[in-house]
Amino acid sequence: MSAYNRYQGAMCGENEYLLRQVLRNEWDFDGFTICDFVWGVKDTVASASSGLDIEMPITHFYGEKLLEAVREGEVTEQTIDESALRIIRTLLAHEHFIEEHKKEGSCDYRKHQELALRCAGEGITLLKNEDQLLPIDCKKGKKIVVLGSYADRENIGDRGSSQVYAPYVVTILQGITEYPADVEVIYYSGESASHCRRLAKEADVVVIVAGNDYLDEGECVANESADVTVQNEGGDRTDCLGLKEEQLRIIDAVGKVRQDAVVVLVGGSMILMDEWEDQVGAILMAYYPGMEGGKAVADVLFGKTNPGGKLPFVIPKKKEDLPEIDWDAEEFRYDYYHGYTLLNKSHVKPLYPFGYGLSYTTFTLAGMKAWRDEENLYASVIAKNTGKREGSEVVQMYVGAADSKVERPEYVLKDFQKIRLDAGEEKEVKLVCPIREMAYFDEGRNEFVAEFSIPYEVYVGTSSLREDLWVRKV
Repeated sequence: MSAYNRYQGAMCGENEYLLRQVLRNEWDFDGFTICDFVWGVKDTVASASSGLDIEMPITHFYGEKLLEAVREGEVTEQTIDESALRIIRTLLAHEHFIEEHKKEGSCDYRKHQELALRCAGEGITLLKNEDQLLPIDCKKGKKIVVLGSYADRENIGDRGSSQVYAPYVVTILQGITEYPADVEVIYYSGESASHCRRLAKEADVVVIVAGNDYLDEGECVANESADVTVQNEGGDRTDCLGLKEEQLRIIDAVGKVRQDAVVVLVGGSMILMDEWEDQVGAILMAYYPGMEGGKAVADVLFGKTNPGGKLPFVIPKKKEDLPEIDWDAEEFRYDYYHGYTLLNKSHVKPLYPFGYGLSYTTFTLAGMKAWRDEENLYASVIAKNTGKREGSEVVQMYVGAADSKVERPEYVLKDFQKIRLDAGEEKEVKLVCPIREMAYFDEGRNEFVAEFSIPYEVYVGTSSLREDLWVRKV
């Protein structure tokens, strides 16, 4: 009985027992598999015979080519039946949820919008805030100048396979303009440096929006077939790991008349700041903040939201602190060390460390303890909000293995916990790392090996910076 006939029988209600078998996974088949988008498949026969079920999203190697492979006997009908059954089983297992979702009123879009706003606000990272420039004082009549074309652009990330089709996007300019404050907002895209300087001189607050978009770090699909001529825009940043020239000109122009501008960065990866970081007073990393991103940025700028995001990457002081990459090489080997582990090994201090992020309030950590049992490493610390308003902090646990049989980084992140504290409030934070998570791969034995008998170094802090970490050996 073919998988197609089984599916028809189940869907038509002719074989209830069959349907129960499908849903209970009583047939001995593996899970439902799909390829990476567009060029994830390289060979029809090899892919189908290896258990790939669906080629996404355009059929280059399946479809007619797969049918021909079956006719020629290169792929068996049993292989197709098993693949089809995995797909059908998944459809049947989720049919109830799909139908429920389709019902009118079954989805509360307002809650989705609130979640999008919260996610954006929680992630925004305050990197610099000299003289407490932020949050912006909303005194009546204040003039705020917003500079940079990215302020007035819908910029929520990649337009390739990870593209999100948002029903609307609140730009950063829109978020600032619509914020309920009695201030005057003036926007200029920034083509003329002299006009930027004039506006900056007359303003109470200058906000510069800069960074990247999908053209800088979006998905790029190479032309790998003679009959396919589509070439997507986008790709990796190569020469420019910092800001674009037009953005640097705006910062430089404003910096000549004042050094208290606020820079809001958008982008999905590290941005070098060595050329301009000392010319501005405050820096916010907004990443790609999504459809409610403009509102989330405005909430942080004006203080409705207290930023609590942490950097998911390290920002070095200069390009030379990063590994060298030959973009024209046909083969390249990545070293064992990268990110903060590489800078630690090289004894190089970053501009902003991994896990770093400021707040509109202040926190202290005290009373660190560390211990272990047969299976886990533990740490605890007392976190206290020593400022004047509520806020969140991320307590981080790093673990090192100096006595390991193999070479290791000095320490790596193994646990963290985000806590929210009112002004003056304190809380004990407990963190744990299973020793098995410190296992290394033994190539000779072809397996991971956990070292239960050696001592470990347990570090606790609010970033990866060595000077700011408490350490105990257990």
